Amino acid sequence: MNKGFTLVEMLLSLTIIVALLGISIPVFLGLNTRADVDAAKETLEIALRKAQAQARNQKNNSNWGVYVDSSNSEVIVFAGASYATRDTSLDESLAIPGDVVINDGSTQEIVFDQLTGDLEGSTQTITLTVGTVEKSVQVSALNGAIFEVSS
Repeated sequence: MNKGFTLVEMLLSLTIIVALLGISIPVFLGLNTRADVDAAKETLEIALRKAQAQARNQKNNSNWGVYVDSSNSEVIVFAGASYATRDTSLDESLAIPGDVVINDGSTQEIVFDQLTGDLEGSTQTITLTVGTVEKSVQVSALNGAIFEVSS
């Protein structure tokens, strides 16, 4: 009686392992991509809700907003009528995963009105993308509602 495995058994086992890896790696990478986009969306929504709450609470007697900085993959919660005229000592930066593309690389500023928390200006949509996975967050001009837009 021979103990051990034959060459055919070893090759068959190796083939099965390679096939399983070939199937599971793309699935895992797809899950990672979706997780990055979801994390970016959650971070963005947190920043928007925080700025809106600060404006409604009249913190520092100021409007509050969110600046989407695509080049540095971050969103910045700021106090002031605009990002350019903000009080930099009150800035709070939140990082977005580096592989997430925000608005195709453009910057965007969203400012909430003091007391009401309504959006100043028109409805704003921010799109987050990694490869083929895309999610959009919209802020309504009507009442400042923040929600995910189905893509």
